[in-house]
Amino acid sequence: MTQSPTLRTWLLLLATVFAEAGATSLLKYSDGFQRIAPGLMSFGVYVLVLFLFSHVLASIPASVAYTVWTGLGTLLLILSGWVFFGEAMTLVNLAGIALIVIGVILINRRQGSSS
Repeated sequence: MTQSPTLRTWLLLLATVFAEAGATSLLKYSDGFQRIAPGLMSFGVYVLVLFLFSHVLASIPASVAYTVWTGLGTLLLILSGWVFFGEAMTLVNLAGIALIVIGVILINRRQGSSS
């Protein structure tokens, strides 16, 4: 049974999102494990992410937590790719970011209503 989420839980979810985006960026930087250290670091951070996310799920419904996690994680990875890896930032990417933000807001509003 889930408890009512507190600010601390939402901040933990945010930390989980940033950690997961960092782990994925490290995995990209490992160049297919050609660079061992970032690959191993990404593995360790992924384990931490699963640990943190399990605590988030104790208070936030899985549908909401996962939507926020994947939506904001995708946003961070698009920005990370653009800033750190020289990936293109196109109008399609920007439109996708806008849709992700709208989707996360809608899912959270739906969960907050009693309908």
